[in-house]
Amino acid sequence: MTNQEKLRKRFMKLADDAQLDTAALATMLHSSVARITSWKREEGRPGANPVPMWAIELLEFKIAAMVPPGKHREGK
Repeated sequence: MTNQEKLRKRFMKLADDAQLDTAALATMLHSSVARITSWKREEGRPGANPVPMWAIELLEFKIAAMVPPGKHREGK
């Protein structure tokens, strides 16, 4: 498995675990649905593009900052 494929799988697992669809990912990452779709495609398939490391890091940060339903951040 190539490094690009490992990054794609990591990206997909983050999205799946957080139950984020393509539109939500595009919003969170300030990107387009088409771009996110290209990142989700397997390496070697037409229209596939590698997931940039910044996108994975930003997604991890934003998922960690998400507040579970029914919970409130302290001081808010």
